Amino acid sequence: MVAAAIRSWRGPNQGFWGFLFVLPILLLFIAFKFQPILRAVYLSFTDANPFNPVHHFVGLRNYAQLFADKQFINSLSVTAYYVVGSVVPIVVLSLALALLLNERIPGIRLYRLLTFFPAIIPIIVVPILWQFLFHPYGLVNVGLESLGIPAINWLFDRTAVIPGFILATDWRLVPLFSIIYLAGLQSIPEDLYDAAKVDGASMVQRFRWVTLPLRSAHAASSSPSF
Repeated sequence: MVAAAIRSWRGPNQGFWGFLFVLPILLLFIAFKFQPILRAVYLSFTDANPFNPVHHFVGLRNYAQLFADKQFINSLSVTAYYVVGSVVPIVVLSLALALLLNERIPGIRLYRLLTFFPAIIPIIVVPILWQFLFHPYGLVNVGLESLGIPAINWLFDRTAVIPGFILATDWRLVPLFSIIYLAGLQSIPEDLYDAAKVDGASMVQRFRWVTLPLRSAHAASSSPSF
């Protein structure tokens, strides 16, 4: 990052001032993020503990003990379950939602605004909200019972806790990522879709050969118009 900024010093003002604006946050990252991470990695190869400041190098002994711990292995499996269960729906549902929000229909600006609403709720409010929703008599169970599905004890059932976390995570992040996808979709020229239609491309083919290749190329540099 520093090297790239230095190489961009083309003129007397542009590159220098750009690097100067980035420097404070860069120093904060080095001091409070990268340095503690490197320190923790180093200490993981020693016998250091909070009560003994003197430590000695022990190699991979700590890691061997860690992977022999059943609780740690269980924690890894639960984490993998949560990550896969969250990331895959976020990617798929966000893209599907962005495709719907990119359609030219009456009131689409209002739909985009309402869809993005969960992403702007303060993070401290989200757990409180879902705690009420996941209550044994909360709205989630009321909806399930209306469909003939027995109520689930989301907060205390070991098989339901992680799916509950995944549901709450997807509810908040899918709208956020859909806006990012929408930014990329709106930057794709309509002429390309028109040309694909003239060539006889189906909706799936237009998505495969026009939307997917160009969406990622423009998403980082574009912003959706509301």
